[in-house]
Amino acid sequence: MSIVHRQHSGSDNVQLENQVRASAQHAPGSSWNRRSGYIVLGLVSLAWLALRSGTKPSRLVYPCQRVAATNGLGFLAYIASLVVSARLYHRAREHRTFGRLALLVMGLTLTALLQGEARGPVLLEASPTLPAWTSPSAVSDVFAVTNVPTPTISLEGGTIPGGVSPAEALHDAGVDALVNLMASHDTHFYKTTLQPNGIFARDSVVVIKVNDQWNCNSGSDNRRAHTNNDVVKGVIYRLVQHPEGFAGAVIIADNGQGVPARLDCANYNNAQDARQSYKDVADAFVSQGYNVCTYTWDNIRSSFVGEYSSGNMTSGYVLLQDGTPGTNQLSYPKFQVTCGAQTFQISMRYGLWNGTAYDNTRLKMINLPVVKRHGMAGATIAVKNYIGFLTTANRDARFGDFAAMHNFFWGYQAGSDYGLLGRQLALIRRADLDLVDAIWVNPVDGWHEETSAVRDNILLASSDPFAVDYYASAYVLVPHMTPGSDTAHDADARYHGGDFRGLLVTNENRARLKGMTDTINLDDSFTVDQEQAQFNVFVADASAPSTVMLSLTAEPVSRAIQPGQTAVYTLSPVFDGGYVRPVTLTLQGVPSEAIVSFVPNPVIPPGTSHLCITTTASTVAGVYPMTVTGTSEVLTGTANLTLIVASIAPSFTLSISPTTRVAGPGQVVSYTAVVSSINGFSLPVTLTVVGFPTGVGTSWSVNPIKSGNASTLTLSIPGSPPYGNHPLEVVGTAEGQVVAQSIELFIDYPFKSYLPIILRRG
Repeated sequence: MSIVHRQHSGSDNVQLENQVRASAQHAPGSSWNRRSGYIVLGLVSLAWLALRSGTKPSRLVYPCQRVAATNGLGFLAYIASLVVSARLYHRAREHRTFGRLALLVMGLTLTALLQGEARGPVLLEASPTLPAWTSPSAVSDVFAVTNVPTPTISLEGGTIPGGVSPAEALHDAGVDALVNLMASHDTHFYKTTLQPNGIFARDSVVVIKVNDQWNCNSGSDNRRAHTNNDVVKGVIYRLVQHPEGFAGAVIIADNGQGVPARLDCANYNNAQDARQSYKDVADAFVSQGYNVCTYTWDNIRSSFVGEYSSGNMTSGYVLLQDGTPGTNQLSYPKFQVTCGAQTFQISMRYGLWNGTAYDNTRLKMINLPVVKRHGMAGATIAVKNYIGFLTTANRDARFGDFAAMHNFFWGYQAGSDYGLLGRQLALIRRADLDLVDAIWVNPVDGWHEETSAVRDNILLASSDPFAVDYYASAYVLVPHMTPGSDTAHDADARYHGGDFRGLLVTNENRARLKGMTDTINLDDSFTVDQEQAQFNVFVADASAPSTVMLSLTAEPVSRAIQPGQTAVYTLSPVFDGGYVRPVTLTLQGVPSEAIVSFVPNPVIPPGTSHLCITTTASTVAGVYPMTVTGTSEVLTGTANLTLIVASIAPSFTLSISPTTRVAGPGQVVSYTAVVSSINGFSLPVTLTVVGFPTGVGTSWSVNPIKSGNASTLTLSIPGSPPYGNHPLEVVGTAEGQVVAQSIELFIDYPFKSYLPIILRRG
């Protein structure tokens, strides 16, 4: 598919952009053009509102209607201000009193304010509700979280503020929610022994490719044009929290293509605190002992080098020829970097160089772009972010002129289908995860106009860059644009003939021809429904309480031992949704003299841990209720246990008959307890039963009882009981002496017996 381009300003050519912008700002009549455009927009908006919502007011909640209402009401207010100010002016000429002059000034001020705002449509201040769907024919997944909470802690200067824990300062609730959502649908962020199909291993060296081209180069109006570094911080925190212990490194990198990436910018950063830079984020992790650093590929973009395997140890870009016209359009960085305590020689095509060979399994890449409009490509999201992975240096010799170079990228001129970005993905390196920053979305200008950016508080992720681009353009970026406009069409992956669709189709087709077939297939012969059926979409609210639950079970729930002996319990933590994270175990309520150990601790589900409690000879006899707590980040689960320390030389005995009972739902069973005296013991004995399952009712016929007497223990089974075998302990206590006896209750499943079925031939 080839697209004839309608707009000729590109964010990759600073000089051309500045010339176009300057001429637009100083062109004669430009103010009148904006004002007349606003009048037309206001009239069209009012007409649209009347036609679409006049007969059905419920449509006023739709995004398009909300934009039309905002623009229409603003236009009416503007006209009213003109009328009022003109009337005030004529009245003031007739009656020049101080009060009327004051009213005139107020009216003129209102007019000026409204005229000053008449530059274009008013944008939505929140993103629309994101749709979710699943399809049996899906080949990839897109994950999205909305309502990402605003960070409250700054890492300016590369330090964690005093009195703030590292976990509180370094985590990001949106990234946490996104990782959770992925795991709940079997896309695991961590590669572990229990999850070998996860993405990032404990020793991975992860390159986070951000979009930082416009950072720190044009002041505050550039601030929302690059990747949010609060999100980068949250991603790094998730990496270093690997459940098996992180032993790798994280590198934040970008190539600004002659508009130098400023990973250490002191101001105007896209973060809650504009003074917090990427380097500040990296330094804060270094202060906690992690290997995190930044690397600016701009510094090597014009140095063309060979591979390590050829004996070339110089950092630079390796050029690669693929097909016609054969002038080395493909390229990738090869560089040496020191991260914390480790130094790496990295080929972004072949992996980590150890002096004799490459290790490509440890090298991982996260592609982390920001969502914004682009004048030439229609939109900047995941696929276009690869332009900062390659190098455009020596442009004329390798590509031709400025326009020809972009034609290699996405084929916006008729007859071009080289698909350089698709070739990069298929032949050099494709990110292991595309994580898209839509905290702030700029639908007006891709590299300036911070005031045009809208705070959406959305994060998206996928292993398929074409799927996440398709979804993000259609449901995150385009809803902020004027419906039906050329700008909206050019940014919409669904719109046939639009610039952004042309970028995706050209590069997806080229990547597929080069062997990358595990992504969605885009073709103009498909309908939107057919294309969207190729990927699932899962959406979660990051601000809502986590639906992930951590439960902790113990077997058995009670143990009876004598002083100096050891009680052992088996603990099993379980996450719902298939999560795999370490769970740290703690115990409360144990006798002060006892020695406690968990083997292992922490434990990773579905593994188990053995709780061992060893008492001493001086441990006081008694019944000790205990609580085991399992903690994994913000999640907790508890289990209630009982330790019974029996007296070594009691003055009475306790016998139970029978020792085992079998019951079904709704039934009642009983046991008989008899207390016998030793050496004339005659004090009353209090009886308790420990470890009975939830919902089972207990009662004693006599309690307490004296030696030689009996009491009946009755257990009432509920209609929906916990089935299976339940070990119980019957405990008798009297004047500090403790005696325990074990019994069992087996709750049988219903319909255990079945009538025989006899088949006869007719």
